Amino acid sequence: MGGVLKAFSALVLVAMANLAPAFELTPIDEHSLVVRITTEGETPEEAMNVARVEAIRGAAGRVLMSDRLIMADDILAKYLANYAANFVKAVEVLEEDFVQGRNRITAKVFVDYSGLVEDMEDKRFLYKPAYRPRFASFMTEKQDGRIVNEGNARNALATSMNNLGMRRYGKILNTPPATTDVSLDDFLLQSAVVSSQRAGVEVIVTGECTTVLQDQQKLYFDEYWFYESEMTAQLIRVDTGEPLFEAKARGSASDKDPATAIQTAIDRAAERVASQLVPPFEAHWPKLVQRKSDYEVLLTGVDSDLVSIISEHMKRLGIDTEVYVRKEFDKSASIAIDTNQPREAVIETIRSCTYPTLSVVNPGAERVFEVQVSS
Repeated sequence: MGGVLKAFSALVLVAMANLAPAFELTPIDEHSLVVRITTEGETPEEAMNVARVEAIRGAAGRVLMSDRLIMADDILAKYLANYAANFVKAVEVLEEDFVQGRNRITAKVFVDYSGLVEDMEDKRFLYKPAYRPRFASFMTEKQDGRIVNEGNARNALATSMNNLGMRRYGKILNTPPATTDVSLDDFLLQSAVVSSQRAGVEVIVTGECTTVLQDQQKLYFDEYWFYESEMTAQLIRVDTGEPLFEAKARGSASDKDPATAIQTAIDRAAERVASQLVPPFEAHWPKLVQRKSDYEVLLTGVDSDLVSIISEHMKRLGIDTEVYVRKEFDKSASIAIDTNQPREAVIETIRSCTYPTLSVVNPGAERVFEVQVSS
């Protein structure tokens, strides 16, 4: 327990030392909002442009309060940097200063929020999670020390997951090769993520299967082959690249036909891996992605360190409370909370956070709360 408290305290100190620029978002109505922000630049014009871009990026994350999630985060961030001005109605400069050779401004940026959301939808940066998400499979396969590319293990695992209720993507994503464990290389994983997003795939299953001949014996006048397969696999969330669950299992078999013995050993390993992956996924995914949790909180003005601190704080609701980070984008994050506590306790716990300071923008809401974060 002492180690956990020390680690948490260290996280708080790191966050305090790396505070994001002042950022405050206030809804005006369902179509518009205003962002109060402090930015710097070499010139007043540069500081003003930074204010526009940062305001629009920060406002984009507010879509996480809806049934839509963001994908292709890096591309969206670049897109908004280029076209932020299209969604800015006006800018009101509140303060101007010259600090250590740089121009600093504090401004209110008035945002065309409905136009921003419509444009992100039109450019396919937003998606609605499927009731039954589709998965795509990638797997490195070895037999007696040799790489094999038949895809027997990959297909066996996909079939086993299908049999347990998950929905397999009906085609092979050729980029990157399906015969590769994409979790081992960032470039391969990113390539798999991009291909999956284009195909409407929300989950990647990837890993390795190794099959080895254990023995060869003559029984009852027939030659029998004994094989053992070891399979490891993990489920990866496509829109974030986040590993969700991992599993490892073995399967063994013997037969007069070595090909049959090999496939049976693989099938048995695949069934055991699938039985470890699918049940926790089906329990976790609806709360994490499909908005089936008891409460949701949209945090505005945060970074990853602050999200971690706030998530830990919300667990103080009770021992049966679970907190999931649904999605982060720029200065926004959506967290899901599963708890047996009433909404009043949730609001009180939000307000009781000593660092950072949390203000509930919509205290009358039933289950989805918008929270402004400040130091």
